[in-house]
Amino acid sequence: MSQIVVKDFGGSVLIPQSAVEIRDAALESAALVTRVASAAGQNMAVTALRDLKRIAATIESDREIVKAPVLKLGRDIDAKAREFLAAVNVEIERIGGMINAFQKAEQDRSDAAEALRQEEIKRQEKERQEAARKAAAEGNRQAVVAAMAPVSIAPVAPPARSAGMAISQPWKFEVVDTAAAYAKSPHLFDVIPKTFQINAAIRSGLREHPGLRIWQEVKAGVRL
Repeated sequence: MSQIVVKDFGGSVLIPQSAVEIRDAALESAALVTRVASAAGQNMAVTALRDLKRIAATIESDREIVKAPVLKLGRDIDAKAREFLAAVNVEIERIGGMINAFQKAEQDRSDAAEALRQEEIKRQEKERQEAARKAAAEGNRQAVVAAMAPVSIAPVAPPARSAGMAISQPWKFEVVDTAAAYAKSPHLFDVIPKTFQINAAIRSGLREHPGLRIWQEVKAGVRL
């Protein structure tokens, strides 16, 4: 059963038949516009375009009005969930932080112990090889065989884990020098044009710039 319940909400979405008929009539008129090659043809096209845009503007306005309470309901649901979970999330962060700190300490302990273990293995291996060489030089085959026995040191105890735990060790990164990192590996970065700032510069008179092509387009519209 869901732990969040929406009371007194329901309904279906529909568009009235009258609006459908207006749309279809406008589409039929628009279909008659196949080319604009004269002033009369342009007048016909502007009329058809104005009717289509009026329909689009009306639907867009109505959509915003009808959707507003639905969006508000969504925000209310999110707010209610955040309010309900506020104390829960604080405890999740607090207890999870303590567990993570302990696991980090355990992993550090295990890594340090394993490093010492590997050093000890290397030391004993070096002594074993030296003893084998010395025994071989002395012609003591039994001592050579004994010296060739593999080094064995008990493995390090792994970090303590509790039942129900799931441990992951994701890799993380932090950019500490953007210029140096980009210079080394530009394929790891995106160079994104600042559209707002570029348009503002053009409005202020920018007409030429290295790496940019700046031009004007002719775009006709209609007044509703």
